[in-house]
Amino acid sequence: MITQTIVRKFMLGTLFVASIFSAGATFAADSIKGQVILGGSPVAKSTVTLWEASAAAPEQLGQAKTNDDGRFEVRIKGPHGDAILYLVASGGAPKASKASGDNRALVLLAVLQSNPPASVTINELTTVASAFTAARFINGQSISGNPLGLRIAAGNVSNFVDLAT
Repeated sequence: MITQTIVRKFMLGTLFVASIFSAGATFAADSIKGQVILGGSPVAKSTVTLWEASAAAPEQLGQAKTNDDGRFEVRIKGPHGDAILYLVASGGAPKASKASGDNRALVLLAVLQSNPPASVTINELTTVASAFTAARFINGQSISGNPLGLRIAAGNVSNFVDLAT
């Protein structure tokens, strides 16, 4: 009898702690920081857009411009739960390029899981890894599809590239 009571209290305590941790992950980050790099050099004045992928059309959660060092911080509008997030860096002036001005043809991608790393690098490697793993969910300029499939695709990006570096 005493053993059953102890086991019940332990189980309830474990469930309570697990629910607190899962709720905390939902609201973990209110911004995503990172850097846009091309050819090993920063990309200045690139527009970085944060999107939430789902079964429906993707929703834009935030947008920022990179500074001269290619660094950015995108503020997240509202909680994103366990949705798959992705960053698209478009345009900008690559420091490695001899041409000056905005290169509108430049588009780089990084598919993140629902809880992104503290710092994200968007470059050629993250673009290839993200496009490869999410290929079946990319339609034009958006990513959407089955939520489980999106989670699996986002989880596989880290098998190809370290999003932080």
